[in-house]
This record gives sequence, C-alpha cells and structure tokens, in this order.
Amino acid sequence: MLKKQTILLSLFLLTIVFFASFFSIPARAADTSYPRNLAPIGTITVSDTSSPDGETKENASDRNYFSKWLVFSPTAWIQYEFPGQSTYALNSYKITSANDHPERDPQGWTLEASIDGVIWTAVDSRQNENFSYRFQSKSYSFSNTTAYKYYRFNFQCLSGTIVQLSEIELFDGSQETYAKPNPLISASGETLPDHGKANAFDGTSNSSWLTPQSSGWLQFDFGQQIVIDGYAFSAANSAPDSDPKIWDLKASTDNVNWITIDSRNSEDFRYRHQRNHYVLPTNQKAYRYYRFELYNHSGDALQIGEVAFSRPDDAWHTVAPIIDMHNLDTTNGYLFDQAIPDPQSDILAVIRQVCNTLYASPADVPIRPRTLHVTIGNYDGVASVSGSPTDADLTISSRYLKSYADSGKPLRQEILGILYHELTHVYQFDDRGTPDIGYMIEGMADAVRFENGYHDRYSMTPGGTWHDSYGTSGNFFRWIDEKKHTGFLRELNASLNPFDGQTWTPAVFQQITGTDVDTLWNEYQVSLDKSQPTAPGDLTATNTTDTTVTLSWSASTDNLGVAGYNIYSNGIKISTTQSTNYKVNGLTTGSSYTFMVKAVDHSGNESSASNTITVIAKASNTATIYYRKGFATPYIHYQPDGEKWTTAPGVAMADSEYNGYSKSTITLGSATGLTAAFNNGSGMWDNNGGANYKFLAGVSTFINGTITSGFPHPDGVTIVISVPANTPANEDLYLTSSLTGWNTADANYKLTRNADGTYSIKLNVAAGTNIQYKITRGSWATVEVNSNGSDIANRSLTTTAGASTVSISVQRWKDK
Repeated sequence: MLKKQTILLSLFLLTIVFFASFFSIPARAADTSYPRNLAPIGTITVSDTSSPDGETKENASDRNYFSKWLVFSPTAWIQYEFPGQSTYALNSYKITSANDHPERDPQGWTLEASIDGVIWTAVDSRQNENFSYRFQSKSYSFSNTTAYKYYRFNFQCLSGTIVQLSEIELFDGSQETYAKPNPLISASGETLPDHGKANAFDGTSNSSWLTPQSSGWLQFDFGQQIVIDGYAFSAANSAPDSDPKIWDLKASTDNVNWITIDSRNSEDFRYRHQRNHYVLPTNQKAYRYYRFELYNHSGDALQIGEVAFSRPDDAWHTVAPIIDMHNLDTTNGYLFDQAIPDPQSDILAVIRQVCNTLYASPADVPIRPRTLHVTIGNYDGVASVSGSPTDADLTISSRYLKSYADSGKPLRQEILGILYHELTHVYQFDDRGTPDIGYMIEGMADAVRFENGYHDRYSMTPGGTWHDSYGTSGNFFRWIDEKKHTGFLRELNASLNPFDGQTWTPAVFQQITGTDVDTLWNEYQVSLDKSQPTAPGDLTATNTTDTTVTLSWSASTDNLGVAGYNIYSNGIKISTTQSTNYKVNGLTTGSSYTFMVKAVDHSGNESSASNTITVIAKASNTATIYYRKGFATPYIHYQPDGEKWTTAPGVAMADSEYNGYSKSTITLGSATGLTAAFNNGSGMWDNNGGANYKFLAGVSTFINGTITSGFPHPDGVTIVISVPANTPANEDLYLTSSLTGWNTADANYKLTRNADGTYSIKLNVAAGTNIQYKITRGSWATVEVNSNGSDIANRSLTTTAGASTVSISVQRWKDK
C-alpha cells in the first residue's frame, strides 16, 4: 500500500475533474451525451477588473467550483461574447455560490442579451434569491427563441460591499454528443462460451478473450476511419504466462494493405487486471481496421482481459491540463525519466483513466485544474499532492524511487501506481464538511489503484476493519463494485460531493447497495479467505447394491467454517452435500468406482482429498430378522460384518405380517452376516449377556434368545405320544383336555397314527396358553393310567411362542 509522510491537501486542492477515459471506448455502449455548457467558449468582460489575484473573471466559467470570481462592489456585471459570427438562443443557466461569506452571494440580477453589444434586451430577472449552503448550484430557465451574440448578468449582492460567485454555466438546450464506436471484432481463435473474442472489448477485465495457442491475432473493424493516439491492454485474472509479451499493432484502410504503427517487445503485467497503456502521440492518420498480432510469454494459451482505444476526438480529451514537469534531483531523478520517458502523454493517460473510474459522464464533473505541476525531488516519504483552485501540485520522492529501483522490481509500474493514487486525490470528491473521513479519501485513492491493476487484489488477506484506509478500505470498495453493485465506485465518490449540502455517513453503503457496510465487510472477509479446510477422514462405503452405495466420512474443520463436501467418483466431481454421508445412485452393476471426498469452505477453498475407496456395484446381501416381541417398541442395534455399528439405540423395528413379531430388513452390501443386540430405545438391552447375537444373510426368526433360520411359524405345539404295545391298532386315540371341555372322544382332537407307531396332534393355540390334558381311547374307561393301574394326574402344558413339540409316553391303559 502507498504510504505518504505528508499529504498536503489544502482547502482549495482540486479534487474533481471531468470524467474521462483516455483509452476506454466501452463496447456496445450508448453514445455520451450531456447538455452543452456554452459559457467557456465566450469572451468574458466585467464591470470591475480590480479582483484579487486568483479570483478574477476567468474563474466564473472555468468549470472549477473551488475557484471564484470576486469584485469589491455591491453590484457588478459580467458579459459573455461568443466568438466570430456565433449566436445562441440561451434558455437556461446555472449559478453556483462560492466557498464562503453568504452575504456576498448574488441576491438579485437581470440577464440581458444583445445582438450588437449596444442595444440590450432583458431576457430574465430574479430577486430575493438565496443560496442555502456553500457551493450550491441553482438552475434557472426562461423563454427565449432569439439567438444573441452577447449575454450580460447585472448582479447585486445579498448585503455588504462585495459580489462573489463560484461558477456560471449557460445552456441553449443543445447537447454535447460523442459517438462511441461499436467495432466488429474478429480473432485467430477463441474459447467459447467463457472466453470469446467479444470479452476483449466489453468494458471489464473480469472477463477475457483466450485462444488455445501461443500466438494469435485480434482485429477491430470500426466501420469508419478513425484516428487513435493510444491503446491499453488489461491483464486477465489468471495465468500470467498467457499474457501478451510481444506484439505489433497494424492498421489498414481496406483490410488488405497493412502498416505497422506500433511494436512492443518483452512487455510484462506485474499484477492481474493491470492496465498497461501505450501512447501514440505522433499518429495522425485515420484507419478503419486495427489488428494486434500477439505472442504470449510461454505455454499454449494467449489471453487478454480488455483492449481499449484512445481517440483524440473522444469526450475525455477535453480533460487536458498543462503538465508542468520539474525534475530537481540531478542524482536520482534520471530514474523517473527512464521509467516515464513521455511524462506528458503518460500522465494525461492516467488522469483520464482516473476520471473514467470515478465519473460516469462529463456532465457529472464540476471542476478541472488548468495546470498540474509535477516535481521530482529528494524528499521524504513517497508522494503528496497540494495546490490551489486552478493549479495542482504533485511531488514524487526520488529517494523513494531509488530505493524501489534497488529492490529489483519494475519501477515504471510502481510510478504508474503512484500516479493512479495521487491523481485520484487531485480529481476525487472530498466532502470536507464531514470530519474524520480521511480513511474514505485514501481508501478511494487505493480503490482506483486496485481497479486499474496497480495493487494486487489477490494478495489481500482477512483482517482489519472496513475503515482502516488505504488498501484495506480500497480493495473492499473495489470488491463491492465488482461483486455487489456495478458502478459502486462512482456512486461512492459522488456521495463524497462537497457541493450537495449533506454530511457524509456510512449509511451511504446501504443507500447504494441495499446492504449495510458491516454485512458487506463480513462477506468481503469471507471472500479473502484462502485457507483450505482440513481433509475429510475415514471415508467408508456401506450398503453397496447393484446401483447404489452409501459413503460416510469424518467432518473437516476450517477457520471460517466448512460449507460442504464435494463428492468425486473416478476423479470427477459428481455432487456436493452439507452432510458427512452421501448416497450415490446410478451405479452400473459390475462396474468399479473409486471415490474420494473434499471439503469446501464458504470462500470456495477446497481441501485436499480424503482417503480413496474402491467399490464394485453388485447386488447387496440383506438380512431380514423377525423378532418375537419381548420389548413393546423394539430397536435393533447392529453391525454388518467388517463395518461400523449403527448409532445406539439403532433402528426401530416395524410391525410385521406375523402377529406378535416385529421385523427389520438390513442391507449388508457384500457382508454375509451381522452382529446385533435388541433394546427398548430407552436403555433396556438384550445383548445376550454381552456376547450379542449373530445373524446370517437371509431370513431369521428370533424368539426368546433363540435364532432359527426362516420365517416365523404360527404359535402352537405338536404333542407326540408313544403308546404301550398292547394298544389296539383298530381303535382311535383322543386328546381329552381343557380345550375340549374334557370330551373323551372329540373328533377334532383325534390323534394321528404315525408310521413309527407313535401318535401325534398339532394344536394351534396362542403362546402362553395352559392346557390340562390326558390321552384316552374314546372313554374314561380307556384313559391312560400309571403303570400300576392307578389314576394319573392331569398332564399340564403351557405353550411358548412359535412352534414347539412335546413328547410323552402312555404307561398303561385303564382297561388293560
């Protein structure tokens, strides 16, 4: 950042100038048009020539609001005579009050007009006028259709014995119009859609023309013959090796015969977006076609951020102060002369581009200096500006130039950077009525330097405050112009207007952009962050199927916070997520995929990659587990073989199609089984005494700690009965029980004879049912008894969940 030991900004320092662009002809923009002020072309005479030095009649129409015309008389007249045979039918005018003493303001006046300077006609009269603040401009209209050669104001001051005013402007309704050429652009190549040839002439270096070649050409057909006295190249936003290094500028009237009008060799752009201008002060011939034949520094690409042309007849060449050079250092002053061999042209080029950056139209600019005195001397510091209403002084330290040259860095580019900063002070608005806004003035000067590429916008780092001045504030202002509100620099400069009668406040940021300055600053700080997040860790894949896989990883950290994660498959980014897991869809069965994940922060900085994993898409194994309800709302907490456990308490199990069972189907991927434990979701666990339960892929049924393969069986019990050898083969056996009301021969409970001689019966009853029973051959006379013939007690059975089998033996029949 540019530091100055002294900044000599006097009260009358010229801070405003015509908006001008020495090299800028914005592509496809409307013509420049604004009301024509006729006062400067008139010859001025006055009633009293005893004005003090520096406050003479010429100041009344010098387009400099900080100068003034003053006469020691309570009344005075000022006359304008148009040159030659020129006559104009004026119909409006503007008067601006001076810097001090409101009692000296014009209170009343008559405007007279004359064809011959002898006979006068009153065309307008005003009384009891009041200027409510210093430098206030007030406009007045009147009806007039007659063209006159002479116009004369007869003024009377408000009170006292002095009349003074800052500026008089005269209008007849005509416009100053400057056509802006719209050239047809052709090129040796381009890279669409982002780097087409139109980007070379679109008014900004934030876009660029690029051709994938080490050399190429760029041609402009203006449709008519025009004279240029210079041009400028702005570097693109990246890849310095692709900048033009060597080129010829050729011109033609017919697109057939060409002449070289400029050649450059070994050119360099120190910073991205840097605007290097090249002056052609001796070129006076007009051509229709202009063609650059270019070679890059190295590599296989050639690019330019922006091309601009300077024409002697463009609007901004009206900004032409006299450049008065004084190199006082006979020891080190030569360094300036070597770096800036044509100071007249170079300084004018910077002045016009400074004004182009600050102002949108010549009509917006209230003043301009007549002379800029530039002094190179053995001074402390770097540079400073001071001056009077009509003359600005720029001082540059040759001692600083020597130390900078000794560092080995390019001196010309540093001097141009100094000029951009200091000449901004000469031409910018400075609301002196607002205390303690020096940070805005210095910030704006560095903003202009950043905007034109003479500070490195990409080297700025987070920190500080928006009102820290110089580069900290300057790049912030430039960033708002680029990212938030196009034209912000011009509007911010206009807000510092000392002629608007208002006190400047930071609320201007909200008024211009719709966002308060603190919010803008916080967003800007994020944009400066260049620190990468940490890499995601422990990337794993689960639940692989023939078309999907689920990726999981550990979270990254970042100084300003992680915004998300970029998912890469086989080196190509496929998606972004804010979570630490992501399900990839659309895989092809049998295909192999290598995945990695990178974190990204809110500034767009991407981390290094996580570990990589390779997955083959194939049909996934599953395990379906039917759980006989032990817990009313069961959860299953599980770990597929070789993978991670679920997060406790696991997954809630759903009701199944089997009464009394819950169910969960788990995707195993390539695993063949899982380990699990059950719980109620509130801390009560069944984990097999700490050993957990093991399930294989497929369908399993879990009942009271017992795992069986397959689907659940309905609740019930099968009773298998062995009988004595003397049991008659031709008789039926029955289950006589509490289920039958102790009916000894209920056909629904007749036993089935098995091939091995046993009998059996299957009872479909709910789990927990208690059955009291005996076996009979159809009557109580043939009921089973003990081996000694005595009666036996009723047999008792309580059914359990699922299917079970009970085997019993009949010892003896009562009748045998």
